[in-house]
Amino acid sequence: MLTASLVPLLGAFVADSFLGRYRTIIISSLIYTLGLGLLTLSAVFTSLGSTNSPPQIQIMFFFFSLYLVAVAQGGHKPCVQAFGADQFDYDDPEECQAKSSFFNWWFCCVSCGTTVNLVVLIYIQDNLGWVLGFGIPCLPWELL
Repeated sequence: MLTASLVPLLGAFVADSFLGRYRTIIISSLIYTLGLGLLTLSAVFTSLGSTNSPPQIQIMFFFFSLYLVAVAQGGHKPCVQAFGADQFDYDDPEECQAKSSFFNWWFCCVSCGTTVNLVVLIYIQDNLGWVLGFGIPCLPWELL
């Protein structure tokens, strides 16, 4: 949790100094998808094992996947919201008001989406399995 909370500082610096917001969003999204895929794969490896404690390499693979997701969030979090705010014209009074509304709706949707997602995924992980619970967020929903 600490890593996912601190890495956006580095992600914002990289976006502002080197890559730009758009490239940072694209690269972070690809890293995020890779991290979720590896996290799903770590759950597959754990479900295939029959021992009570997994080997050290599986534990390292699991934590590497989690840190990859945290690094991807570090590039994604500071850029997406600012990229959305850049779509509004600062000189137009109506769009300034709409920008304020954008941030309110952004926060509301992110909070509600996170809550629903956590409830659904925890239910799936508890009742249907960890592989499915980690695999669903990794699916390319744009293609469905």
